Amino acid sequence: ALGITAISSYIGGLMGLIIVIFTAKQVARFGLYFGPAEYFALMALALSATAILGGNNPAKGIAMTALGLLIAMVGLDFVSGKMRLTFGNIYLERGIDFLPVSVGMFALSELFKQLEEGIRLSFHKGRFGLKDVMPTREDVAVTTLPIARGGLLGFIIGVLPGAGGTIASFMTYAMEKRLSKRSEEFGTGVPEGVASVEAANNAAAFGAMVPLLTLGIPGSGTTAIMLGGLIMWGVRPGPLFITQQADLFWSLIGALFVANIVLLLLNTAFIPFFVRALKALSPYLEPLIAVLCMVGVFGLNNSIIDVWLMLGFGILGYLLKKCDYPVGPVILAVVLGPLAEGSFRQALMMSRGSMAIFVASPLAKALMMGAPLIWCSILFRALIARLKRSSTKVGAA
Repeated sequence: ALGITAISSYIGGLMGLIIVIFTAKQVARFGLYFGPAEYFALMALALSATAILGGNNPAKGIAMTALGLLIAMVGLDFVSGKMRLTFGNIYLERGIDFLPVSVGMFALSELFKQLEEGIRLSFHKGRFGLKDVMPTREDVAVTTLPIARGGLLGFIIGVLPGAGGTIASFMTYAMEKRLSKRSEEFGTGVPEGVASVEAANNAAAFGAMVPLLTLGIPGSGTTAIMLGGLIMWGVRPGPLFITQQADLFWSLIGALFVANIVLLLLNTAFIPFFVRALKALSPYLEPLIAVLCMVGVFGLNNSIIDVWLMLGFGILGYLLKKCDYPVGPVILAVVLGPLAEGSFRQALMMSRGSMAIFVASPLAKALMMGAPLIWCSILFRALIARLKRSSTKVGAA
């Protein structure tokens, strides 16, 4: 899994870099077509796709998406200035950050589950070398298309300002789970699930470079820092940056290419070392993970409240997993909820309350049509599954 992660990350980054080189101006021009209405349509499409993460029970995916949207609504309403769902608690006025929710529901809940089940890691008895890291022919066969799809989708999402690698990863995961013939095995470490998400994550990072270099608009938090650094040195990215600052542009592209190769070499060469370190730390792994979770979440705002929130969401995630509810839709809704709400309200203010703005442009209309198609496919699959169960019962009788 670690080998597939390293290689797919490299391929996804390489795909993103090649697309940046050849289509930077064209992709940036496409990004200009996304106004508030188009952004909301895209977010609605993504939120509709979260029902697929519910597996064979889409109702659970829908319920978890609603829970995530509810969490995202906590805090100050940026339009009216009123507090929502804070229940008079001043610590909730700034809202609930993504990190306590994700670390609690993914890392801490899994830690609780492993402590309950008494899971212990087992290691290979013999020597573990670099050849054990390399994917097999079967792995290459099943991951080629997922890596290609993940890299392309990740790059496109990365171009959209504010989208970032998190949204690209979740949307790619949902897409691959929908397309896979063994979607019920997703979440257990199947190669295509790991490979597609890692390719999308790295490709999105390169996609975020497009609006930065061609429009001067940072596409993520990392590129926002890069923009600040460029401005400090008297360089202002924009439509003329590639032509007027060609030497700097190609130097940056070359540095990114070298960094991608170095990342692949380090990630693959050091995997045996990481495994040996994990073997040595195995008896102390649970407390170490808990401490790292607390330190990471506390460092977000230097607030102990975030640590308590992480603990609360960890317990909630543990209970949800015990009841076989997916936590992925919750995280995705927490990320997409504020973006969808902001775009929705901006679009309505622009149209003075007219809902027609959401189907005014061909792009918004196409994206808005995608959500009903997803719902129809989910209902169709549920109907087919019910008919199969009915026919099985009749045959048994």
